[in-house]
Amino acid sequence: MESGTNEWALSAILFLLGIVPFVGGVLLYTNKFVGLLVLDNFMPGKPSLATTFLGAWLLLMAPSEFVLQTGIDALIVPYGIVLLGCLAIGLMGWFWMPRFMQPRWMKEGDKVEARGEDLFTKRFSNGERKSMTTDADGFSHERMSGVLVPRPQGWEMEVNSADMLVVAHPPVPRGIFRPNMVLRWAPANGISLARYATAALASTLQTAQQVRIISHETWPMNGSEGPVRGRRQRFVHQVEQHPVCVDRWLWISGHQVFEATASYTVDQHAGMKLLFEQMIMDLRIEPANAAADGQERDAIDTFAPTEPRLDETASRLAGEDREDLGALAAAQPCQEPALLLRIPALELMDSLADRNRLGMFQRKGPEFTALREAGFLAADGSLTPAGTDYGAPLRTPVAAFQVTAADERGGAVLQAWIGGGCGRVTAEPSRFSRPSARVPGPDDLSVQVLQANAVPKAIADWLGFSPAWSIAHEPVVLARDQYEAKVKSARARAPIGLSEAARRMWQQPWTEWEILDERTGGWFGFVNAGTAGQYRLGRGDGGSVILEPVSSAAVWDTLVRFIHASVEGTPLWIPELPGFDERPADGRVPEGKVWAEYP
Repeated sequence: MESGTNEWALSAILFLLGIVPFVGGVLLYTNKFVGLLVLDNFMPGKPSLATTFLGAWLLLMAPSEFVLQTGIDALIVPYGIVLLGCLAIGLMGWFWMPRFMQPRWMKEGDKVEARGEDLFTKRFSNGERKSMTTDADGFSHERMSGVLVPRPQGWEMEVNSADMLVVAHPPVPRGIFRPNMVLRWAPANGISLARYATAALASTLQTAQQVRIISHETWPMNGSEGPVRGRRQRFVHQVEQHPVCVDRWLWISGHQVFEATASYTVDQHAGMKLLFEQMIMDLRIEPANAAADGQERDAIDTFAPTEPRLDETASRLAGEDREDLGALAAAQPCQEPALLLRIPALELMDSLADRNRLGMFQRKGPEFTALREAGFLAADGSLTPAGTDYGAPLRTPVAAFQVTAADERGGAVLQAWIGGGCGRVTAEPSRFSRPSARVPGPDDLSVQVLQANAVPKAIADWLGFSPAWSIAHEPVVLARDQYEAKVKSARARAPIGLSEAARRMWQQPWTEWEILDERTGGWFGFVNAGTAGQYRLGRGDGGSVILEPVSSAAVWDTLVRFIHASVEGTPLWIPELPGFDERPADGRVPEGKVWAEYP
């Protein structure tokens, strides 16, 4: 009798010990109670999920004596297997939990954090910069090798060598790019910053894959003895399957040259770009930091054997030396995609938006042959994997954009669709491509099927984004006929009274371009004024046109944020574009604009 009482008491204790973590785990799996997530801060796995299986193990242990007493092997064997399985998963989960055993909402949350759109980064990106620079609010500052480096909460830091350290985002799921910043330093050897920066650009053009250099600009940096003038360069290139944005800062402090390189993918731009900028602002170089003399100069001598030529006009207007960037645009023309298809063939593909195979009579014409050669259709008219990717943006549409560009030679149109994780881009020849031996016909369009996050770079390539010195000056107001005359002819007479900076802009050939969100009707317009940089288009009184200088970097940010807001269905926020996000009088953070409200 006493033995039976003890068995019942033990079973009751095990039941009570197991029911709490099991119910808590089930509520976590269903996203109804997430308090257990605090456990994940202490172990590398998912202890919050592992408690579900440990709770189940305790619950199953409660009746173990009674199960064993039955003596029925058909019950005892599977019971023991389930019991041991729950224990094994419960213990393993504290160190590693398989992805397929994690709830969908948690896997999506990991992806959001990897993109830099978690709560910490959203608070930071929405303007709460000052309050986010203390240890308590998410940043700590680590002193390593004579450099005081800001480290966001949860990020990892390591010194790879005596002259390099890395700050990396917490580990991310497989297939997601891990944002990071690499800091390097070396003796300057008397070489100027302009020459270092020129060598960096030349090296990038030669070594990076599918690269598009976006901007090259001055940037205030912190030196060992106070503020110094540095350079920031931004480019996009391909790293395996990822279109990766790189923001690179170069500066000289004392007798050393420093390089900080921040890397993140295009779809991580909204969460990471401002975060890395703040880290650069908070970075400090200590006077004691010194590297040994005698750095190899071979790389610098190879890519920049002499001092770079200066842009005399930009230097005079800026009041400081500015390198001549004119050759960069010529060095990276738009590379037209190899695949050309006629419009009737594209229309035939569009007819497969709601089916998987062409009919018998549709497989007779030249359009079907062209689609087969392109790899979109099989011999029986069914979609191939490439054809399925091509049609994904039409089957599950998320966003669509039309980009137009016009200069004195005429105009061209690019269209982009995003959906189903894919992007589809069709375009007429770019205004920024070199003449080719292959002349497209009047009905021919270039075709690209890309990852969705590769669409912004495809548009930037087609629009010929390239570095240029943007000199600040008062917006230029032109009558509509003056503006149209200038777009149509580089020899149009300049209006009277232009400032020297505005005359510099007028002397360049213009390419007008606009991007339109076909879903909302919102748009942005710019003028690419060659070496004078980009100018934002605005509407003035009486049909006049307003041209406002904007840096090449800010134009890229506008393009990426424009597409991101449309794809994610979120309000638009562009802190890089002057005047777009006006802070309300009460000091609240602006919540963005809906495209339809933008004039």
